[in-house]
Order: sequence, then structure tokens, then C-alpha cells
Amino acid sequence: MAVTGLTIILQSKAVDRIHYALMLAAANAALDAPTTLFFATEAVEALTPDALGALKTSAGEAGAAYLARLEQAGVASPADLLEALTELEAELAVCDTALAAAGLAAGDLDRAERFSTTGLTDILARGMTHRLVYV
Repeated sequence: MAVTGLTIILQSKAVDRIHYALMLAAANAALDAPTTLFFATEAVEALTPDALGALKTSAGEAGAAYLARLEQAGVASPADLLEALTELEAELAVCDTALAAAGLAAGDLDRAERFSTTGLTDILARGMTHRLVYV
């Protein structure tokens, strides 16, 4: 079995880490490679409406300030990258256990229709044909 795709397991709710995982996924999907971005543990909190601005970076900077810097620099925002991933037909998946632990339902997510709900076993099974990256 050849490794043909990339699965990114995103567990952080730090805005800069989320942004980087989205950039990595978009770059891989733009190369026409199978791409899955799996939101796990705390990362599911970033998927609720208007959450990113209220979160912080890994260095403690306010999420809103980080997002403003991206905009000022002309860098694609997390929202832009999620839209691009949808257009590039990347799989956006969210962990069912992480949703339950956060007290969320799939319908609570911003643009919930673009996310599939699955579990870690399914994601790890892809390791046979996907490289796994943990962010």
C-alpha cells in the first residue's frame, strides 16, 4: 500500500496552530493529494461561530490581534482556508468524543454541513495510506 494522502490531527485551540494546520492542509489539497483535517480535543472549540477571535495564540496573544495581523499582511485567514479546503474537497472531520467532552453537538459548529463526525479509530486506520501529522 502506497502512502498517498495526509491526515492532520489538530488538538490545539491556539489560533496560530489552527492557522498553520489549515495552511498545511490547504497546501496538500492544492497538490491534488487526499487530505483530511481532524479536529480533536480542544480544537473543536475553535469551530463554533466567532470562536477564533476569542481564543489565544500559543504565545498568549489575543486571537483577534493575531487575525488582524494576518489580514494586514494579506495572509489567508482561517475562514478563507476552511473555505478553500471545502472547495478543494478536503475532508474536514471532527472527533465525536471531543464534541461530547466539550458539551457540543455537531450542529453547534460554524457551517456544520462541511464537517463529518468520526472517531479516532477511523482516523488512525487511514495511517495505512496517509501520513499522519499531529498539531
